[in-house]
Amino acid sequence: MKVYVIEKGEYSDRHVIGVTLDEEKAKYVVEEGNNRERKTFWYSTDYAYTEFEMDKFDELYNLYKNNYKLFRVEKDLKNKDITISERDIADNLDNSGIVRKYDYDSYLSVYVLANTTEKALKIASDKFAEYEYENME
Repeated sequence: MKVYVIEKGEYSDRHVIGVTLDEEKAKYVVEEGNNRERKTFWYSTDYAYTEFEMDKFDELYNLYKNNYKLFRVEKDLKNKDITISERDIADNLDNSGIVRKYDYDSYLSVYVLANTTEKALKIASDKFAEYEYENME
């Protein structure tokens, strides 16, 4: 389910003025609010809305509740070194499980969800092996 968060203001003055399940209502409030701002003051687009997926919040809640963390695991393809760091789940959840190649093909990177660093390393190792097998030259 999607919700639409309507905001007004700029920078540090930006604040939520409403939430709706109806995108048409969100669009109308934003357009009408901006039109009224233009008539009253000067040209301004102080009103905006952002779409959020509620199911994603439920997923995030369950991950936090079950003590899952998001790890970024990188593998240097030249010397085979592996580095692992914890990342913010909310900002990077969409990237989870996708192996990417970076810096002129010198390293692989993947985000994985796990309860521990050890489990994250195991999952990432499997993902890297699968990626390297599928992309053999």
